[in-house]
Amino acid sequence: MRLRKLKGAEEAVENSPYVIHDPEMKKGTWRQLFGNDHPLYLEIGTGKGRFLMENASLHPERSFLGIELYSS
Repeated sequence: MRLRKLKGAEEAVENSPYVIHDPEMKKGTWRQLFGNDHPLYLEIGTGKGRFLMENASLHPERSFLGIELYSS
């Protein structure tokens, strides 16, 4: 989620259980991470995450993963 330099944003991202800081270490283990065998859907460039969150709530039978290039 791009937080555009909001105060405390970096700390919130750093401490979030939903942020994977070492994704290369998770390669091939996404099903274990999600705890299910649902199809994995990937969003590249999550912005504020609204699209991803809405789709996740509409489709609980799918696992969603978002990638954001910029920490801002």
